[in-house]
Amino acid sequence: GRNWNKLDGCLKGTQEILLSKIYAWGNDFRDEVPNIFLLSGNSGTGKSAVAHTAASFFHEQKRLGATIFLDSGPSEYSRMFFPHIIRNISKYDPAINEKVRKALSRNERFCNDPPLRQFEFIDFEVFKSTTWVGPTVIIVDGFERC
Repeated sequence: GRNWNKLDGCLKGTQEILLSKIYAWGNDFRDEVPNIFLLSGNSGTGKSAVAHTAASFFHEQKRLGATIFLDSGPSEYSRMFFPHIIRNISKYDPAINEKVRKALSRNERFCNDPPLRQFEFIDFEVFKSTTWVGPTVIIVDGFERC
């Protein structure tokens, strides 16, 4: 997987309605707003460009927690998905970085654990003990490849 790149985003003036919906969703602090914005569609319809553009927008707002862009490739993605997200989020917030460091020191096999166990470990050890200020956006492109 790779991280976002502004150059891979939408051409100026395209996808404006969809992007405005994504920006509004990501900036809505109400509890009743869904935690997930799912963008789906056929291959070649611009989903990846939209994801790169949204990543650039939320990065500028300092609210982009993590990104992962999964190209067609190895089945390693399922095992490395959560470690990649955790590495990104650790860079996003020093307090989270410290929690991740401590949590991983208690589980040296984290990267070798099955994805569900990785998620449960990080969710319990890090996410549930973190105070989040406003929505933090995590963008995943190509999730179907996991």
